[in-house]
This record gives sequence, structure tokens and C-alpha cells, in this order.
Amino acid sequence: MAYELPADFVTHLRTDRDAITEAKQRNQSEVQDGVGNTKLIDELLGRINDVIGGLDAIMFNKYTRVPEKLRAWQSASHVERAPQREKKTPTPPTPPPA
Repeated sequence: MAYELPADFVTHLRTDRDAITEAKQRNQSEVQDGVGNTKLIDELLGRINDVIGGLDAIMFNKYTRVPEKLRAWQSASHVERAPQREKKTPTPPTPPPA
């Protein structure tokens, strides 16, 4: 009241603080979920690689004399990654004229 603040200023301040705290906790939880999902994806890809390795051996043994089928398997079992842009090296700033 001494600084011309409304009577419910403290109530609004506490409400805002609680909302910020809740948003922060939610964001941290989402980040943790993302980290957990990334770890799970890595584990699943590792398992898939093991399975694909076994299937590669089977398909190679079975279709050694049928190159079309072997190429089709190699194409189907290969996972392509999205192309990545090459990172540009930053250019140093030009010095001001002397």
C-alpha cells in the first residue's frame, strides 16, 4: 500500500510465481522424457542392427546366386538418413579502417 500497489498485489505475485514454477517443472519433465526417448531409440536401433546382421547372413547364403534378390534385400534393409547441411565456418569480422 505504501508504494501505491493494489491490495491484492501479493496474491497476484504468488499466483504468477506458482505458474512459473509449474511451467518450469513441466519443461524439465519434457526434457527428461526426451532424453529417455533418445536413449530408448538408441537401444532399439542397437537391437535392430543385431537382427539385420543375422538376416543379412541368411539372405546372402540363400540368394548368393540370385543377385537381383540380394540387391533388393540390401536396398530394403538399408536405412537412409536425411541429408545434413554442411556447417559453414564463420568468417572473421573485417577490421575497421585505420
